[in-house]
Amino acid sequence: MLPPTSGFIGLSLAINNFKDVSCFGFDFYESKADHYFEDVVKYERKDVHPLNIERSFFEFLIQCI
Repeated sequence: MLPPTSGFIGLSLAINNFKDVSCFGFDFYESKADHYFEDVVKYERKDVHPLNIERSFFEFLIQCI
C-alpha cells in the first residue's frame, strides 16, 4: 500500500480537529509546479502516493459542500 501525501494527511487532521477547513493548491501533480523562489520540473508521483484515491476523496468532499 502506498503512503498518503503530506497534504492529504494534513487535510485529514484538519477535518478531524476544526469546524471549517479550506483547501487550495491541490493539483495532484498534473501541472508544472512553480515555487515562488524557483522553477520546478514536473515529475510523476503515481508510483509513490495513491493520488487516484486522494482525488476521489477530494471530489467526495466537494459534493458534500
